Amino acid sequence: MDNEVKVSNINIEAFNLYKVTCEELIANAIENAGLIKAGTCINDQRALDFHKSFCDKRENFKEATKLGNLLVKYKIITQNQLHEALKHQKKYPELKLGTILLNFKFCTLSDIEKFLYLQVQIRDDLKEINDLSERMASIRKRLLQPVGINT
Repeated sequence: MDNEVKVSNINIEAFNLYKVTCEELIANAIENAGLIKAGTCINDQRALDFHKSFCDKRENFKEATKLGNLLVKYKIITQNQLHEALKHQKKYPELKLGTILLNFKFCTLSDIEKFLYLQVQIRDDLKEINDLSERMASIRKRLLQPVGINT
């Protein structure tokens, strides 16, 4: 039995936020379906490596959507200001980052509200993608299970 397959023209738009490759997306899908073995390869490279890369990119994306990182990305505050605020937060962990940024006058309340709203939207979208991926993996696993039918 030949286990080699060529896949083309897959829909990766839902995962564009992660900046993943087709190989990483396929590796994630087949891992979720429970189909990856130690020797599984995609384009002559280990599928497990592609899957790990997918997971790393997903985690990096989550890190990038933290409030401070969003404010730096959109040039509301500088990296140095974020570092200073985080250092202060380490001393006073009961304080929220937004409160510290406001107290230091690094940004406005409007900035905090706008970017917290953006953060919630992004994380909701991310949760939908993860939920869909988990549901699809569960369905695939069920479809692959042998079914005993008594006649």
